[in-house]
Amino acid sequence: CSNSYAEVTLHGCEVVYEGCPKSFAAGVWWPRTVFALSSIENCPPKSRGKGSRLCDETSGGWGVPNMFNCTSDPFWDLRKQLSAMEQGELHLNTFVSVKMASDLQHATNVVGNSKNSNKKEAKFNDFSLEHSLMTRNRLKNVENDFDNFLEFEYPVQQDRLYGADLLVTEGILHELIGYEVMQSGLNLSHSQDKDYIRNLVEAASIILDEKYAPEWKRLKELTTRGPNDL
Repeated sequence: CSNSYAEVTLHGCEVVYEGCPKSFAAGVWWPRTVFALSSIENCPPKSRGKGSRLCDETSGGWGVPNMFNCTSDPFWDLRKQLSAMEQGELHLNTFVSVKMASDLQHATNVVGNSKNSNKKEAKFNDFSLEHSLMTRNRLKNVENDFDNFLEFEYPVQQDRLYGADLLVTEGILHELIGYEVMQSGLNLSHSQDKDYIRNLVEAASIILDEKYAPEWKRLKELTTRGPNDL
C-alpha cells in the first residue's frame, strides 16, 4: 500500500488508526498491533527463536524489528554444544575441537558470507508483495485462499548473521582458543588438522565485520567480552 498506515485486505488498502498495520519486515509478517505493544513472532524460515517489533505511536508506528535472539539453522547444533561446554557437560579434546572449528567455519560461511548470496536468483511471484496497485480481479482470484496469500514468505536471501549466531560464534571461538593455548605437542589441535587455524580465522573475520557493531554492543552487555578481547 502507498500509505504506510494501511494494510492489504479483500477490500483493498485500508488505513489502520488504532495501531500499526500488518507489515512485512526482516523476513517476518508482523500482524496488526495496538500502539505501545510489541508483536512477538517466530523467526524467519531457516532460523529458530522469536523476534519482536514495537508499535510506537510517538515514533510514527512500527519500529525496527529486533531479531537478535534468532538462531540460523546451521548454528543450532553449535549453540547446543556451546551450552553443554558452559555447563560442564561437554569437554574439549583434539577431535572435538577440530570438528567444532570446521562446523563453525562452515556455518559462518554459509550464513554470513555475502559472496554466497546471488541476488539475481531472488524471484518474486504474484503473491510476494503487498501492493497498493493490486486490481480487484487479482484480489478476487485469491479470495478463497487470502490467508495463505498474506502469509506467503518473501524469498529472502540471508547473508547476515543474527545476534544469537554471533553470540554462539564468539563463545565457541573463546572456548577453542582458550583450550588450544593450554595444549602442547601432539595435543595441539592445529597439529592434527592443517585447516584448524584457517577455520578459526575465517569464522572470526566474519563476525568482526564492522556491520555487526550493534550486535557486538549487545553481546558485550551479555558477556562483558568485546571484539578486542577476541
